[in-house]
Amino acid sequence: MTDMFPESIHHLVANSTIASVNLKLSASDFLRTSEKLVQSNNLSLYIDGGSAEDIKNAYNRLMKDAQVTDPFAEHPFGLFGALQGKFGVFGSFMQ
Repeated sequence: MTDMFPESIHHLVANSTIASVNLKLSASDFLRTSEKLVQSNNLSLYIDGGSAEDIKNAYNRLMKDAQVTDPFAEHPFGLFGALQGKFGVFGSFMQ
């Protein structure tokens, strides 16, 4: 799989996950090669689990000061929404 990416980013964490019974939290320090690095834009958080209401509430609280990239909505694979928060951190929410 490393052959798919430039050698300059081989040291990065593509995806790391911590899971419990009710929640899965994943993070990545991957930055698309087409994007310019600015403080915090190379960190992504993925929140998966809890009730649909819990995930939607977390998304809605963070949405206030964020740039919404994907409105929280029903998709064929489940509920999903994504945003870039006021500190530049990208977050994906799914249930």
